[in-house]
Amino acid sequence: SSHVGSGSAMQVALKARRGGSHTVTLRLRACRTRVSLPRSVIACAPSLFCGRAVGSRLIAPLSERSPVPPLLPALGVFSAAAAAVAAAIMGRKHHFGGGGKHRMDPEEVLAREAVLRNAEALLRPSGILAVSGDPPAEVQILESAHLAQTWGGLGNVSEVGVRTASGMQPLIVKHVRWGNATSVGDVRKRDSYHAEANFYENGHADMLNSSGAVVPRLAFIERAKEGLGSELVLCISKLPGMPARGMSPAQTDAALRWLATLHAKYWGSARADIAVKQGGLQPQGAYWYLDTRLHEWNQMPREGWQGRLKLAARALDERLKADPYQTIVHGDAKTENMLFTREGGAWSVGFFDFQYTGKAHPAKDLAYALLGLEDEGDTRTEVAHLQRYLIYLTPMLEEQGDRAPSLEELRAAYGLATCDLARWMSGWGWNGFESIMRRKCHKVLDAIDGGRSLGSEEAYSEAVARAFPLPDAPMHTPKHDEIQGERAP
Repeated sequence: SSHVGSGSAMQVALKARRGGSHTVTLRLRACRTRVSLPRSVIACAPSLFCGRAVGSRLIAPLSERSPVPPLLPALGVFSAAAAAVAAAIMGRKHHFGGGGKHRMDPEEVLAREAVLRNAEALLRPSGILAVSGDPPAEVQILESAHLAQTWGGLGNVSEVGVRTASGMQPLIVKHVRWGNATSVGDVRKRDSYHAEANFYENGHADMLNSSGAVVPRLAFIERAKEGLGSELVLCISKLPGMPARGMSPAQTDAALRWLATLHAKYWGSARADIAVKQGGLQPQGAYWYLDTRLHEWNQMPREGWQGRLKLAARALDERLKADPYQTIVHGDAKTENMLFTREGGAWSVGFFDFQYTGKAHPAKDLAYALLGLEDEGDTRTEVAHLQRYLIYLTPMLEEQGDRAPSLEELRAAYGLATCDLARWMSGWGWNGFESIMRRKCHKVLDAIDGGRSLGSEEAYSEAVARAFPLPDAPMHTPKHDEIQGERAP
């Protein structure tokens, strides 16, 4: 088993027993089990069965303290022993958080190993285990669980609970692997994992937390070589709070405040470009951008309102990219990536999953975050949400010398961004949102083509420019040192 084939990953204690056998108590990092093996089997595998467990720490192997039985030429016996050990470990049941028992998942084991491998980073004074007081003397894992598989099956997400001075700190470990990424989809996913690691590694998370927009804290990152067999391990703190299946008005308000804080910090192309070029974020934010979704575009119907949307798709994409109101967007601002907490009567929210965080118009985040919240046929709720967003955004921009879009400018971009999102959904799947998206898109498409197909992409390019001209308001361009002063290193 690849999980037990390394002596450095094992902690073993031997106890003499009658009948010529030993009881072997072993730990794969923090996973403990017991198995009885013949003395000859132990003798033939000194590199595997020579260590001692103290708490959950790895200490010097017994071979440095006491003699090891001579190696016996029993490869067949050793293979059987390795298989028995692997089966004993992987089949062991344990408790998580006081709940029921479950089998230790292989990815859960790898997550535990990664945490213990990075003990030094976790234990330093600025490390994540020191957040609530002095860091403990050693890393001790209390519990763990495998949570989910990532999109495309490229990786897994696990939770590992680590002891701290004041209790337990839950950590989230995302472990992804990929081979030679050749397809557009695989390249997009690979780049997204690197972008998320850059988000934490290059100070973006720290800056947002210091600004009141709560995100997880970085524990450690491991990056392997590029090419076949490449992998990345990202370990972050677990946010407090609970998810919301459908946001209440107060929760929606908290999400809009969070998004406004993010957008204000990177407002304008100058700041956004630096975040991309120096900070490693996505050149195009939001996972549905057209350049990487041509397969879904080809799958769109050619007739009806979706056929009109297909012809207008490139013009909508170009119009949003050319808009002067650019920033860094979250890129996947759905409720599944938010966790809400409530103190008294006030709601607050934390966001996670920053794989598609990058440069785009802020309306892309709004179109996705507000999807499905407006009542059918009623634009008043939509306008109220956009007004609320501007109430939070405008003072932050004015304080740094920038101009916020007017409500009319934001509503126009919001409609375009909604159509841009619907273009992807039309080719990928509506997931229950076809009715509301059809209503929203009809308003924008009718403003562009008068309710009838224009017949070509070129005609739609001209029509979009006429119906939705670019804002001509001058934008404040911050100096380079001004931008650097606002960004975390």
